Amino acid sequence: MLVYSTRFSLAWSILGNVRTNLFHVLRRLSVEDHDIDNIGLLLTEYLTNLLRHANGEGASVCIEMFRSGGKITLSIKDQTSFNDSLDNKYNECDEESSSSDAPHPLKEGGMGLDLILGLFPSSRYFYSDGVNQFELEVSISNERKPHIVIVDDSESSILLLTTYLNEGYDVTSYKDPSKALRALVRNPPDIAIIDMMMPEMAGDELIDLLRTHEKLSQTKIIVNTGEPNSAAAQRANGLGIHALVQKPVTKAQLNQLVEMLLSNNLRDGQSTQSTSTAETFKMGNINCFPRGAVNTKQSGDMLFHFPTSTGDLLILCDVMGHGASASVYRDRLFGLFNGMIVSGVTGAANIVKRFADAMYPGNFTADSVVSLLCIQVTDQKLTWVSAGHPAPIVLSPNQVTFNQDRVQPLTGLMEYYEYTENVIVLDDTTRVLLVSDGVYENIDKQLLTATNIKSHLEGCSSCTNSLNSDKVHRKDADLVNCLWSNSLSLLSQASDDASVVLLS
Repeated sequence: MLVYSTRFSLAWSILGNVRTNLFHVLRRLSVEDHDIDNIGLLLTEYLTNLLRHANGEGASVCIEMFRSGGKITLSIKDQTSFNDSLDNKYNECDEESSSSDAPHPLKEGGMGLDLILGLFPSSRYFYSDGVNQFELEVSISNERKPHIVIVDDSESSILLLTTYLNEGYDVTSYKDPSKALRALVRNPPDIAIIDMMMPEMAGDELIDLLRTHEKLSQTKIIVNTGEPNSAAAQRANGLGIHALVQKPVTKAQLNQLVEMLLSNNLRDGQSTQSTSTAETFKMGNINCFPRGAVNTKQSGDMLFHFPTSTGDLLILCDVMGHGASASVYRDRLFGLFNGMIVSGVTGAANIVKRFADAMYPGNFTADSVVSLLCIQVTDQKLTWVSAGHPAPIVLSPNQVTFNQDRVQPLTGLMEYYEYTENVIVLDDTTRVLLVSDGVYENIDKQLLTATNIKSHLEGCSSCTNSLNSDKVHRKDADLVNCLWSNSLSLLSQASDDASVVLLS
């Protein structure tokens, strides 16, 4: 039975969204975390191979999942050039297994093909019906039932709903909305059933708080109320709930609704195309390659580009937290920066100083902190100011310069501070790398971003080749794509937003 299907045009900017959607779907299907992590690694390797080696840019890709008994079959179909190297790996594995009982070794592959085969030895790669197809199979865990949380101050309502749902579901109940909120964020359920009229906190207020947490973005919300036409119920409806039922709901009504929402959960994210920045855009003579969280609106990493009369202005912000909970500040920040530019404020230091004035004493973003990197681009010159944000990293064939000693204080912490500007001049051999602090810290949280990046650049032959080559679009794209794809964390791990931007 088909349980999930999505189709998209392949691009670097969309890979993060594909991974995130896949994570939520696999969790709903009760696939074990280690299998989810391995599928995430495989998917990243497979799709990046299509982009790098199979003329995959813009190609149509279809991902489908089928459930049969206790098994899930994942199928990836694409219309790129057939990967003979991957096909040969499978043929080699077949020959080895027919002549020896030894398992196929996981070796360093030029395109990560051994990784793909090593993670799922029983997977298949073949050409059929005019498209390339890749298939693998994983088991469904028998342990996990769909998790439903009931939030209601009435003991009798909780007892009734729990009785209705006690077969086939893992049901938890809370009479205190504040305790429920903490529990929901800690362990997001599949469905939350929320009463409207509660003395400690109204249901619509609780729903509003839930919607600020990215971890709860896939939780379906059912409002259970005795007054469906009340103002509170109407407000809740405007907050993006999934269903509203009137008390007393019957067992048949509730179970039918729950089954429908759980079925819809598997099909969420069918359209993987997201509102994103371009793969590349130009600022005068400089190409900008944004990758990672800055390519989606649902993140705390934000990249703003403003063409001005004195050159292009590039602002990279990192809001404390990540995902949807941090992205709520995007429109506010864009409006603030745009207002400065329209009113004639120029220069990186002046922009940051005005922003600091707006932030002090910390009331602009209420409960959040914003680190900021502002760059004025004029011809080949980058004039920059960092306020608590990782500094621009200068990449040249024989040297990497991190500039971290030039980072200045976060905005909003002090009333008066004079921010000073720094200058980088791009020549024929240098490139500039901008990163958010989630890059590589997702992989090793004990090491600083700079240490992780330096380690990767020293050990990666692909990046070394790009840095030693002439600055052409393809080599720059290879460099930034490699840096970004190698910074990805395991799917099951909670991680900070991570972004990489290359200027060349």
